[in-house]
Amino acid sequence: TEDFGELRIASGATLVSEGSKDFAQILRRTESKPASSFVLEEGANLVLLGQEPVIDAVNVVLDGNVSYASEDVSQQFLQSSLPASQEDFVYNHLYLQGAATKLLPAQVAVRGDFVVLSGGPVVASGSRLELIGPADQELDLPSLVVSGLLVDKLAGTVQVKNDLTIRDRLDQVSG
Repeated sequence: TEDFGELRIASGATLVSEGSKDFAQILRRTESKPASSFVLEEGANLVLLGQEPVIDAVNVVLDGNVSYASEDVSQQFLQSSLPASQEDFVYNHLYLQGAATKLLPAQVAVRGDFVVLSGGPVVASGSRLELIGPADQELDLPSLVVSGLLVDKLAGTVQVKNDLTIRDRLDQVSG
């Protein structure tokens, strides 16, 4: 009855997933129980092609590179569907590509680079972007509009390559 099972993508490996809410989640133990963990190691790659990717795991570690690369009309960010699953995902490096309009969730936390490589527009006007951790970060999204920005960096710098509009709130905890 406990959660169990781990999916680990090792450094140097790439998992390309077409998993989407309508068809199947990327990881889950059973219809009502999440897996124990999903681990994307540093140097590993997760390429998400599904319109609504779902990971149902108690512990989700995204230390590698995550790319949203759908060619459909729109693409949402990772979500969970079970109550015991982790709901807030922290990305290391986050890349956007593919023609789909990328629909950012209410909160996006990034420890590394956040870059649009190619593709459709990014809709983030209702999102709070959190730039966290000690690493230098590059924010390269054309004319990004967010509802809020949190900067929590004990070390490192953030290089903003394009216009960034903050509609409601800027919080600088450290840095």
